[in-house]
Amino acid sequence: MIYDWMYVEQLRGNMDSIFGVARRMAKEGGHESQQFFLTSLAARGVNRANMQSFQGGNTKQQKKPLDALFPRWLESAHNDIANGRNAAATTSRRGSNVVDPLSPASSLLMNWMGHLGPAEENAKILSLLDDSLDISAEVARRRRAERKQRRRSAATAIRYSTYFQLKYGKEDIQVQIQYPRPNEYVDQVSLMLLREVYEVFKRNDVLDDLPEYLAEEPEEVTKFFENYLVGRQAYYSRYAVRSALLIVGRS
Repeated sequence: MIYDWMYVEQLRGNMDSIFGVARRMAKEGGHESQQFFLTSLAARGVNRANMQSFQGGNTKQQKKPLDALFPRWLESAHNDIANGRNAAATTSRRGSNVVDPLSPASSLLMNWMGHLGPAEENAKILSLLDDSLDISAEVARRRRAERKQRRRSAATAIRYSTYFQLKYGKEDIQVQIQYPRPNEYVDQVSLMLLREVYEVFKRNDVLDDLPEYLAEEPEEVTKFFENYLVGRQAYYSRYAVRSALLIVGRS
């Protein structure tokens, strides 16, 4: 399986090898192969040596290729969402035709934010979060539009809990949350990236900057979430509510 091989190559630090295979697949294959290529752009030019220096805390070598590639990936991601998935390639009647380029890139983005944390590059972290949430909101809009065209099935209420493995420099952060839960406005990846920024800002002692950043939402969105979240705020901090509020504001 291609993803088993890719996992082994990631462990070995052979990221450039992954990009080379993805590029060949994009030329010879269909939409899925092209999507795999887009998510591998950040691996271009990354070999074992600079991967090890990145993991060791020296981000100077790694930041340059990531900084250069991220705008290209961002443009490709928005284009890919706009173009959508070929309906003929969908294997299930219930399968979504909406392309989600953020999910495959979420681990890289989370680690990137984590490595920027000790250097207190807070503005850069917020910029990455901003661009990521724009993608998340765009995907969410298209998924809601797609669901309106399908017959809705009754949802079963179940107890929710999820576990995030996050980063701050060399420190591994383990977080388990019960709220907020993913919904049609807020997906799992967005919650993970928002929590990553929260943990980084908390350790940088600039947590007060985050509510200020999250406060820029329209009045009508605030009213929506005041009604939707009434009585639920005790399950989680005000940060979580405002984070979800931010994503709805973009949607």
